[in-house]
Amino acid sequence: MAPPEKSTYGRWRVSFGDVQPAASGLPDPVGYHPSAGREQEDANAKQRRSVDASLKQKKAWEIATGQSKNIGMMCFMMYMSGSGIQIFSILVTFNGIITPVRSIMSSAKPFEGLIDDKVDTTGPRLLFVAINLAGLAFAVYRLNIMGLLPTTVSDWVSSLPAPLVLEYSAS
Repeated sequence: MAPPEKSTYGRWRVSFGDVQPAASGLPDPVGYHPSAGREQEDANAKQRRSVDASLKQKKAWEIATGQSKNIGMMCFMMYMSGSGIQIFSILVTFNGIITPVRSIMSSAKPFEGLIDDKVDTTGPRLLFVAINLAGLAFAVYRLNIMGLLPTTVSDWVSSLPAPLVLEYSAS
């Protein structure tokens, strides 16, 4: 069977853009509203934007709380390294100080892709910083347990002035 010629296709084409409802003289069907389709499209777009915003907000909270896994593992490593003064325990403890400080200083970087008109990243960012501050506090606590923080008077003896000599003896 041979395909129909191209000229036959144009004969069956109908353009509904030219039809005017008032010109046809027929009333609109019951329940028909000319703007109903556009309202539905607008409602779908609004719903899609709100779903996108809620997903971005949820992702921001996941990023903020995901940091607790890293900090928890680092605190566990500091705990397991012991309180003695060995090179491994000192390196792990100083890594426990440097990592949260770097994370706090660059706290905007993980949330860059989520910043939007509808997404508020203030709460997740504050939680992110609070978790890192908790890790930093634990690292400072480990330094204190290891005896590397100057917390007693004897640690500051070298900076005290020499006492004045009040008596002399001669023989």
